Order: sequence, then C-alpha cells, then structure tokens
Amino acid sequence: MIKIRRFRRNRRSDRGSALLVSLMVIVGLSLLGLGFVAISETESAIAKNQQNALQTQAIAEAGAKVVVEWFQDPGWAETNAAMPQNSTAPAAIKPTRYVGQNPSCGSGSPGSCDYAGIYKASTTTKLCDKPYRPNNVDRFFGSENNPDIVINRTNDSAAIDAFNDKLLASDGATATALDKLAGEVTEIKLFAPPIVGGTLNTPGYWSGGMRYGVATIKVTAQQFQNPTNHTGVMASHSVRLVVGELPLPIPAGPIQGNANVSFGGNFRVHWGMETSRGDLTPSLNLTSLPWANAYERPHFEHGYEQGTGVASISLTGGGSGYGAAPVPSLTCNAPCVPGGSGFAATSTINGAGTVTAVTVTNPGSGYNAQYPPQVVFPAPGGPGVTATGVANVAAEVWPIASGSQFDDVDYFHELLAKDFQDPFYGARAYQDNMMDAAGGPTQCYPYSRGKDEQSNTDPSYAFQWQDSNIYSTKKKVVFPTIVYDYWKHITLSGRGYRGIYYFKYAGPGGAGPGNGTEPNPHGGGIQPKANFGGIGANGYIPPDPNIAVGKTDPSSGVGYIAGSLRISGST
Repeated sequence: MIKIRRFRRNRRSDRGSALLVSLMVIVGLSLLGLGFVAISETESAIAKNQQNALQTQAIAEAGAKVVVEWFQDPGWAETNAAMPQNSTAPAAIKPTRYVGQNPSCGSGSPGSCDYAGIYKASTTTKLCDKPYRPNNVDRFFGSENNPDIVINRTNDSAAIDAFNDKLLASDGATATALDKLAGEVTEIKLFAPPIVGGTLNTPGYWSGGMRYGVATIKVTAQQFQNPTNHTGVMASHSVRLVVGELPLPIPAGPIQGNANVSFGGNFRVHWGMETSRGDLTPSLNLTSLPWANAYERPHFEHGYEQGTGVASISLTGGGSGYGAAPVPSLTCNAPCVPGGSGFAATSTINGAGTVTAVTVTNPGSGYNAQYPPQVVFPAPGGPGVTATGVANVAAEVWPIASGSQFDDVDYFHELLAKDFQDPFYGARAYQDNMMDAAGGPTQCYPYSRGKDEQSNTDPSYAFQWQDSNIYSTKKKVVFPTIVYDYWKHITLSGRGYRGIYYFKYAGPGGAGPGNGTEPNPHGGGIQPKANFGGIGANGYIPPDPNIAVGKTDPSSGVGYIAGSLRISGST
C-alpha cells in the first residue's frame, strides 16, 4: 500500500508539464509566424519601392527622350513637345552664366569674366536651336548644380504642367492626378556636355577644354502620395543624356559615294541604300520592298481587320413559291444587339421559286458579330413557304485606319507569297540614276499596287535627282563630313570600343588603325594603306575631286577617293 501511494503521489507531482510544453511550442510558433509576417511585410515594401523606382525611372527616361527632340526640331518642339518659347518663358529658367577663371568673375564683377550672359538672350531665337557654336550666347557652359536652363515647378510651373500633359495625358490633352499616380516630371535641366581638360570656376561654369557633345540633359521624375498637391515624395529618379554633335548624318546604307558611283559585275548591296552625290550606276536591281514615295514605304502593317458589316447571308431555308427574287432585309429582335445600318442584298431563285443564293451588295457597318440581326425575307405572293437565313457579321475590311494616303489599298494580298532578295535595298542618286538609263523622273519607277515587285525591270526603290527635301518626291542625298581630330578623340575615349577607329601614320607604306598619335610627313594627317583602296577613316569618301586616290589632304589629314568609285568583278 505504501508503494502504491508513493507512485500516485509522484504522478500527481508531474501534472501540468504537458501544458507547459504546449505553451512553449505555441509561443515559439507564434514568434516564428510573427517573424514570417514581418519578413513578408518587408519584402512587400521592398517590392513596392522597387516598383515606384522603376516607374519614375521610366517616366524620367521618356521625358529625357522628349527633351532630345527639342534639339532635333525646336520649331516642332514648341508646338508638339512642350518646349517653352524663348519669347515668353520666365527669366528665371535662364540664369546668368559667369564664364572665366578670374576670381572676381561672378562676384558682382561681370566685366572680369570672359563671358557673362544668359543662354539665347535674343527672344527672336528658339531655345535649343542651332547654331551651337561659336557664339557664347548659343553654347552651354553650366554644370549640373548651375545649369544654363532649369525648368521646375518653382520657376515655371506652367511649363512643367504642359510637359507632363504631353508626356502622360491619357486623353491627349491634360494629365490628371490619376495619370500621375506612377509619377511625373518635376525638373528639367540643360547644361554643358562632358568636357575634358576644362576648368569649372567658383560660380559653377566651365571654360576651356574639349567638349564631347552639345549639351547634357537631366530630367527628374518623382512619385507623390498626393499628386494633386505634389506632397509626400515616395520615389525620385533622374536620367542624364548627352546630346552629341556628330559631324555627319546617320549613314544611309552600306555604299555611300561623294561623286559618281558605278559597279562592274554582279555587286550586291545588302541591308540598306546605295547612294551617290553624283551619278549612280547600279549593277543589279535587287527585288525589294517598294517605296510609295521618297519618304515612305507603303504601310504594310495595315492589312485586313475584322469588320462590323454583314459578310454574307447563310440560307437556312430557301422557301418556295416565289415568282420574283425577294429582297432580304434585317431586323433586330432579342438577343440581337441594336445598331448598324447600310446593309443591302439581292437574292437568286430557281425555276421552282426557291431562293438559292443571297448576294450582299453593301455590308453596311456597326452590326454586332456576337448577337447579329435576323434576316427577313418577304412572303411569297401566293401559296408557298417564306425563305429564312442567318446574317454573318464581321466582313473582312481594310484599312485599320482610314484617311491616310497609304492605308487604303489591299497590300496584304500584294505581299502574299512574294520573295524579296533584299527587303531593305534601295538606290538613290543626287544626280542621275542609270537604272533607267539617262534622264527620267525623280522616282525611276513610280509605285502602284498592280506592279510586280519581283520584276527587276520595274522596281520602285530607285530614285534620282534627290538634290533637295521636297515631300514627297525628293529626299536629299547627303554625305558625311568627317573631322579627323574629332573621331580620334572619340576613339581614344572609347578605350578600345569596337567599331570606331581612326588611322595614324605608321611609317612608309601606309596607315593602320590607331590608338595613339604619330606624325605624318605628308602634313599631319593620315596616309591610307593600299588595301583600303584610298578610303579614309570610317570608310570616308571625301568631297574634294581634285585629290587623287590614295592621297591625303594636308589641312584635314583625311584620305580621299576622288571622282568615281568603281568596283569591278563579282562580290
């Protein structure tokens, strides 16, 4: 009995231990759950911040690209890209620039500066317009903290609002608070491009040095908790772009000549135009996508689309007893969706007075394809059965967008099953294009849809007399003017970036791709190697016809091909 009592007493002393362990486990799991909740909330906040940052970055990048267009065409930009007009813009957006190294410059003594004044002081000029040099009034000297032009909500809120309207407005007119939920542009700065070897003075403006570009653009976008009042900044992002002043237009194609260009043998040019500032004599007429005129190809993306007209009538019953072909019409009873007009059709009957076919003469428009109208046939004049049918809505129609000069033709079927040797080939000449022999119109073979573009005798991608810009028949053939020192600096700054080279003198026998400077006994320029055929840096064919092939111009150091570029044989 004593042993049994002791065992029971020991069992009673262990009571409650399971509860304690359970509580400890519950507390541990609760802490673990709270930790996971905290981590998930943190991750959610990080993801939200990342989203906000990406949204403001995208808006800043888009804004910076719009500002680039200010430099491309200031007249267009004033109307279409919200560039402030110089004649009406607040004076605060163009602070006075103090340029020079005199310590007194910018300290109340403008006379001690090399130059002091605002950008584009004359209100008759446009902001961002040429010339960019040599006048100080047209150049950018500022730094990021002291820009030449600064536009923000403090000094020109109307300009910032107009810019955001162009950039963000969903209705194409005014950007609402809903349009700005992802962010908006809050500041635009324009200042000097990267300058190597220059000096930044105390007022914050550059002088001297080598400029690499025209200007630097900095656009800042911010996202607000309250876009209407512009309070509570949640994210901010700035994008900087450098507007480069390249001394040449964008290459127009693989072959560019500054004089006459002719080919002997089967010489094929791929992926672009062959152009000549003189006469052009192509060797082959490669089949290519046609050009509607000197500026535009036909809009091949506009093909067929699903329409809202009646494509056809499917007979479900031909009826009987008709003495004359009945004229079908449409009615709209449930579940038909009301709408549509303009439908017209005729029918055909056989000798038994049965309707055998319906021809749609006008599909009309505005009918609902999912719930189309019902077809109604008039009853026969005597004994017989009324015909029945079903309307098939969604006739294929073109164009997708009407009214454009090149959107109203069935280009889809024209291109179907055709093979082009080089879709982007073309041939343009400043003077005569011999593809059609001497003389002829500006577009040697004017385009029309009925022509066979696979025919080498009737291409619409050959142009001549392209000596000016006159829409739509002439688009001027231009040729780059290469500045040797400029490309040399660009090459050196690229530190081996592939695709940009200059030539340096490498001793008797010619030149080679360079990354340093060496004297040239022929005048400080370059002497092309024979295997380059006299072509200078970047395949440059210069304008001076008085310098023979393989020679150099002492004043510019550029190698020349003079007269005609002639390539014989097959390539």
